Amino acid sequence: MKQTTLSADWQSWVEENRARNCDLDEMVEILKQNGFSSETAMSAVYKQQDKANSSPYIPTSQTEFNQDAEVYSIENFLDPNECMKLIELIRDYQRPSTTTNDQGKFKDYRTSQTCDLSLIDSPFVKEIDRRICKMLGISDSYSEGIQGQWYNIGEEFKEHTDYFEPNSKEYSEYASEQGQRTWTFMIYLNTTQSGGETHFPKLNRSFSPKQGKAVIWNNLNPDGSPNSFTLHHGMPVKEGYKAIITKWFRIKGEGDSCNREQNENIRCHTQTGFLKSTIPSALFHQILMFHANNKEQLKAESVPGFIHSETGQASAVLELPEELRKQIHSDLQPIAESWSGSLLIPSYVYGIREYYRGAILEPHRDRLQTHEVSLILNIHQKVDSDWPLVIEDHHYRQHHIYLKPGQMILYEGCRLLHGRPRPFEGDFFANIFVHYSLNAEKRRK
Repeated sequence: MKQTTLSADWQSWVEENRARNCDLDEMVEILKQNGFSSETAMSAVYKQQDKANSSPYIPTSQTEFNQDAEVYSIENFLDPNECMKLIELIRDYQRPSTTTNDQGKFKDYRTSQTCDLSLIDSPFVKEIDRRICKMLGISDSYSEGIQGQWYNIGEEFKEHTDYFEPNSKEYSEYASEQGQRTWTFMIYLNTTQSGGETHFPKLNRSFSPKQGKAVIWNNLNPDGSPNSFTLHHGMPVKEGYKAIITKWFRIKGEGDSCNREQNENIRCHTQTGFLKSTIPSALFHQILMFHANNKEQLKAESVPGFIHSETGQASAVLELPEELRKQIHSDLQPIAESWSGSLLIPSYVYGIREYYRGAILEPHRDRLQTHEVSLILNIHQKVDSDWPLVIEDHHYRQHHIYLKPGQMILYEGCRLLHGRPRPFEGDFFANIFVHYSLNAEKRRK
């Protein structure tokens, strides 16, 4: 009769060996050899789920499955130019593809070309790697380098899983240091003319190659054991070619597996996260006149570590009367609600802030709860050169936004990293920050 409960000594043994980062599958086998049932051994060893395998929040993703396997997709994770750059690199650095087991019946299982993109000294590839890690919220030390694959007509990767079979030679060779594979992050670089689908036979689901689209899945079950439902087949290409990149994540790494701030787990309201627009004309002229008639009331401010300058005073603020604050919130709220698709609660309207020569606004994320949907209004400026707002979208792609007086940007303030890290060149740059919050029950926990 197999044992179904662990004694205190065996429980201590499990905890000690987990703390030492011992191989989890080997621990299961030791327990089974000592008379414990397979179910008991699996439950005991995997009861403390590793962060690297826990379900992440993936911005802008669509859930494809969440019962038999965790599978997600993201449209347009890479833009066409990024896809083209990666395709060019793959073409230049191809080698015949291999598998961890290419003998016997597995010979010719994978008929494609591979490119070890992570071995190329390319800042562009490193940036794509960073963005993939940020989308899953997993530190890069818990991952493998990006790999590119190229499939011509008739080439395929037959049914296989990405995890390493426990107690196998491939597991011993490839998983002894970093542990089992957890997540797969795959991106199509082109829209294949015909064929090349990624087919999950046990889920009865196929994904057709579409340029820029990412398909992401967890190779493990909630208890950390390999999930056979992630069996998939890179179907033969019928016309044209298929180019993809893939990045795999692992159980083990260095330091904390999480590379996210709390703000980044707030749900997205829009696909991109920001939108450049125009300030309503009547409101803009009302604010502009107030600024022109009250400049003598500007008060220098000191915000160490946030706004600073090496050439002198960085900024000053002109406080707004309460009536004008309410007017700004009232006029902009319908616009912010229409854009975000959410009902909003006014939280803050700051005064008119003037930045001066040499000023830097450090990249940051705004306050949780009160700054969930925000706007920046450009009121007036006298500049030698345009001063960009540098902002990341929900896919962690960086953008430089230039605003002229009378223009504004709507953005998801507490989620997105934004700032003006380039020293300001000019006499002054005046803008207003406007913020809204959501009802607490609508906020993602």
